[in-house]
This record gives sequence, C-alpha cells and structure tokens, in this order.
Amino acid sequence: MKKLALIAAVVTSICLPMSVSAQSVNGQFNVSVRFTPVCTVTSATPDIQFTYTAFGASQTSASTSIALQCSRGFGASSVAAFDTANPAEGLIGTSNLRYTLSTITKTAGTPGNAAAVGSNGTADTPSFAFTATLPQQAGSNVSSAGTAVSVTRNLVVTF
Repeated sequence: MKKLALIAAVVTSICLPMSVSAQSVNGQFNVSVRFTPVCTVTSATPDIQFTYTAFGASQTSASTSIALQCSRGFGASSVAAFDTANPAEGLIGTSNLRYTLSTITKTAGTPGNAAAVGSNGTADTPSFAFTATLPQQAGSNVSSAGTAVSVTRNLVVTF
C-alpha cells in the first residue's frame, strides 16, 4: 500500500506541474513589401491605316487610343507624348508621305480604390487618344506603289 501511495505521489508530482505550468508565448514578425508601382497597357493601340492616291484629299484617321491600368494614385499624374524629336509629324516609310499627329487627349478614367481587409482595391484607368492626318501631297518612290508601307511609332507614358 505504501508503494502504491508512493507511485501515486510520484505520478501526480510529474503530471500535475506539466498541466499547471502550460503557458503561451508570442513570437513577433514583420510583414513587409518592396513595391514598384506600374502602369500597363490594357488595350492595344489600333494601327492607323490610310489608303491614299497622290494629290487626293487630305484624310484624318478616326481617333485611336491606348488604355492603361495604373497603380492607384499614378493614373492621375500620368502624361503621354510621342516618341521622336519632332513628335507631331513624320514620314511613312518609302512612300515619303508626311503625316501629322494631333494633340494627345487624356481621359482620367476611373480612379482606383484603396485596398482594405477583404478587398484588394482597384487600379486607376486613364486613357490617351489622338488622331493622324495625311495632308494632300505627291508622295514618291515607285518601288512602294500599291504596297502598304508603314512606320512604327510609340506613345510614351510617364507616371
């Protein structure tokens, strides 16, 4: 009987302190991010296409535009410009036809919403529109007669 009491006392002394001494501890950690804001093109700018006969009437293209999605707060500050030293005009390939580009018109679009718990937030959505004009002119270069020639231009958006 003494042995049984002794075993019970030993088991109790071992088990009881474990359940009584259960504790919790906190480990702190940081959540951080290195964020790079961007604007990306969401709709490709359609090509501007003319069909022109020398000395024909001046032609103006339909308005064409580029749509963007920008990190919130950057859509409002975005600006666009054409890519060359003389940005408002150029020559179309070997046809030597001069074209002009209109002033770029910005549409602010929808301002983005901030993220919140349970919501990712939304992007700013500006767009930029412009037209091209092909004035009455002669053109040149027999080698390009009847063949579509083109020049690649870029609309540069800074935010």
